[in-house]
Amino acid sequence: MPTNKRRCSERPPDTSLTHGRRLAKTSVSTANVQLIYHSVLSELLHDKRRKFTFSETAYFWRWWKEQRPTTRATFRSLVQEGRVEFAGGGWVHNDEATPDYLHIIDQYTWGLRKLNDTLGSCGKPKAAWQIDTYGHTREQVSLLAQMGYDGLFI
Repeated sequence: MPTNKRRCSERPPDTSLTHGRRLAKTSVSTANVQLIYHSVLSELLHDKRRKFTFSETAYFWRWWKEQRPTTRATFRSLVQEGRVEFAGGGWVHNDEATPDYLHIIDQYTWGLRKLNDTLGSCGKPKAAWQIDTYGHTREQVSLLAQMGYDGLFI
């Protein structure tokens, strides 16, 4: 029996955008992602009780590159306060049905590296994320455990 007493009974407020699934990458980035990030940032600054969870690093990175230093500093402070978190932190939310281990590891490595480069160790996700998959594999769970995640949202 795990000794971790922390339990989570609700899904946290989040965004999980599937990279390139519905709209062209540039359309998604400009039409939806910019609005989501700016709206979340505004609401978090308005109400200190709120928290938010982001998922795929690819969208974050696109948004981040276009931000002013003041916006970046504000976002970093919200991460340091624990009010903004990343779940998973892979570059994208990978397919679980057919990928090779190396592809999974590579996309997580790239995404986590980008988070570390921009947000430091505070940006490292504590939990992995499998909410939009088309099935689950034990291999994915095994890899996530080996990568050191404390939990998994399914």
